[in-house]
Amino acid sequence: DVIVFDEATSALDNITEKEISAAIDSLSGNKTIITVAHRLSTVQNCDLIVLMKDGAIVATGTYDELISESESFRKLALLDDQVEKIEGETQK
Repeated sequence: DVIVFDEATSALDNITEKEISAAIDSLSGNKTIITVAHRLSTVQNCDLIVLMKDGAIVATGTYDELISESESFRKLALLDDQVEKIEGETQK
């Protein structure tokens, strides 16, 4: 079985996104799950992340591997953290 989630959490607040991500994580096992996401927190627990730019693959690995080995991914992670911090402050 293959399940594709295309920006499944893009319009959600951080709390709901975590709940949806936990539900998606619980589906893993004998299913292949493909997640398309701009929010890096959505793919943090994925077995394999494929970073693409302009239709080309620029890096692959786990979240931790990409943080340590890919400058492009690190930049995205910093931006993602800043956005989440701002969103968290506006929800208070």
